[in-house]
Amino acid sequence: MNELSTKTTFENRIGKSNIDLTIVTSNLLRRITDWKISEEESISCHSIINYDIKTGDNHENNTKITEQKYKVNEKNKEKYKENIRRTVESMHWKQSKENREDDLDNKLYKRIIKNNYTQQQIEEFSEAMRVACEQSFKTKKAPGTSRKHRSVPWWTQELTAMRKITNYLRRKYQKSRENAEQQERNKATYLDQKSK
Repeated sequence: MNELSTKTTFENRIGKSNIDLTIVTSNLLRRITDWKISEEESISCHSIINYDIKTGDNHENNTKITEQKYKVNEKNKEKYKENIRRTVESMHWKQSKENREDDLDNKLYKRIIKNNYTQQQIEEFSEAMRVACEQSFKTKKAPGTSRKHRSVPWWTQELTAMRKITNYLRRKYQKSRENAEQQERNKATYLDQKSK
């Protein structure tokens, strides 16, 4: 997914390169957008890489994939097993008038082999899993936008301020390419601040 950029994914005292690669499957290829190397300081030799993953059949929308988390325990795992079986059976026999006495696993296997609609089978089973999860488990609090920037317990306001200064010094160093002497001074100042 890497795109041409004036920035590199890796930089240290010895040099810089695009050693970090973003590799995706062909199915996901169409869904990745806005790949870019961030200006934000990563406190590492490796740069932060940002990109969006679109959902659904219409890849033009701007909906990002969200992950629902569930509270799972031994009791509701058994409930899930019953619900997933009932949901898959219901979905399968809505589309087929075959005898319900036959083994569900064998029926699904034969259907996959016969029709060879692997992607469709995956989507149907994913939907069955989602429905069974909703029927079986209590949900954890949905991730909101504030969750993205929630800091770890040891992060302080002082570290936030220092990181902002480091980001500023990094940008200053990167923009001073015309004057090699000035660039070296800016680089030294930036690296000193980064190590702090």
